[in-house]
Amino acid sequence: MESYESLVALAMQAENLLVSGPVKFKIKMKTAKKEYDEYQEHGYEVDLIGMRHDKLVLATVKSFLGSGGVKLKEVINAEGANGKGYKMLNNVELRTKMINAACDIYGYKPSQVEVRFYAGQFMSGKEQEVRDWCATQIAGGGPIEVYNLLNVIDTVTSLAKSKTYIDDPALVAVKSMLIAEEFRSKANKTKATKAEYATTEVALRFPIGTRVEASKDNIVGLVIGYSNQQTSKPYLKIRNEDSGLVWIRSASTCQIL
Repeated sequence: MESYESLVALAMQAENLLVSGPVKFKIKMKTAKKEYDEYQEHGYEVDLIGMRHDKLVLATVKSFLGSGGVKLKEVINAEGANGKGYKMLNNVELRTKMINAACDIYGYKPSQVEVRFYAGQFMSGKEQEVRDWCATQIAGGGPIEVYNLLNVIDTVTSLAKSKTYIDDPALVAVKSMLIAEEFRSKANKTKATKAEYATTEVALRFPIGTRVEASKDNIVGLVIGYSNQQTSKPYLKIRNEDSGLVWIRSASTCQIL
């Protein structure tokens, strides 16, 4: 099972499907010979199979993460396109035979079969066109269903948020990222709280209008505000008496005059 297929398998398991794959079905198909009819048997692969008491799911999975994405012309096997990787979708005769073979092996009726297409990334602007085409293809109990990356990630993320531990590498990776993000959020919140507390303390010590002197460069002026400069160290905003300019100096270097 490939990496993206592992994520898809997790999403399918969330539907209480028993998932396995890839699985090959031996199918006899007519060859291209014109002189006479000839049939050859080959193994045709389904990326993932999901089973539940009421349904059988046959899934084609393409990630295309980091590449141009799924191309409509390949999905529909347009003239001149390389549609071999989508035979389960675009070859009606083969698709029907694969559905029937799966039903015979696993004990389902064709009306209980769902054919799905999971795509990690589509070529820009082509996702809806792929969805529209798949909606016209009746396979098993209905049209081919399309699932994109967000559909998969949303489901897997919900699984990762669950208190129940599942020993699966892909799920553990997602759960780890969620926990790490939670730690980072708490750390930022704590940092901000410390900064706010320190600024409040300085405001009590140096009220607005207090005349102070910064020992670093002997700037004298009135306190007109406060800043933490994105740190927990508080600063004073000082308007210089002579120039009228506003300076920011660390509160720890200032003294009341």
